[in-house]
Amino acid sequence: MNTADGPLVVVDRCVLSFRRVEEIVGANAQFVLTDAFFYEAATASPEAEGPKFNGWASRYADRLFLSTHWSEVSQQETQPGRCVNPRFIVREESTGFREAARTGDLDWSSFQGEEYDKDVEGREGYITQFEQLCSGFARQVQEAFPDWKQRAGSLETQHLTIRQPEFIASFVQEHNETKRGPQWHAALSVFPDRHAAGRWARLSAWYALQYSLGLTKDFRNNYHDAEYAFAASYVGRLATLDKRLIATIEAVFPDVQILTA
Repeated sequence: MNTADGPLVVVDRCVLSFRRVEEIVGANAQFVLTDAFFYEAATASPEAEGPKFNGWASRYADRLFLSTHWSEVSQQETQPGRCVNPRFIVREESTGFREAARTGDLDWSSFQGEEYDKDVEGREGYITQFEQLCSGFARQVQEAFPDWKQRAGSLETQHLTIRQPEFIASFVQEHNETKRGPQWHAALSVFPDRHAAGRWARLSAWYALQYSLGLTKDFRNNYHDAEYAFAASYVGRLATLDKRLIATIEAVFPDVQILTA
């Protein structure tokens, strides 16, 4: 996905701390920032991260975009086969954000107090839901294939498994009552996934498979990576230094271009 000024790139927080960021993303890249970036920064320390980000943002203000949360994308898709325009992943209010970023005075005080507590509560709900999805999928895999570790030891086999078109359809319908029926089952039985619910479920399934193989232990941390990966599946590019996030993209969204050092 491109703008008139250059290619859009979803940027992992670790890349923004890289001094020569344009060596990774390119001279004309337009930066797409996810909710995960801001919450990771706030969790680390808004007092330390805020000024650092503000300085960076003021330099690149005209090239900053905010991404739409995966849940909002999924809610837009009420009919099987009718998917949102990929550009919906970029928020319309990005213009206002850029104007605030240009001054270098973005207000990080929202990452504290009552309003922030409400945001955290909402985000915790999404994380808990994600943990439940991953755990449920992991249980189903282990029950259906007791010898899963032996069957899926190679990366090639893991890729072949997660990319099976129908792999996540029944699981989505079991957990999402708005996506039931034969037409939705057919719409969700494709790869690469077209619907947001399919993309998010396949990410959950991937982390469940990794958990069943002992390759990940904390679905909570996986949630933030999943947000980057989901946005990148629409934008078509991801800049990151995170090897595990790269592995997730290569497995679940192989058409996404990865930019790394």
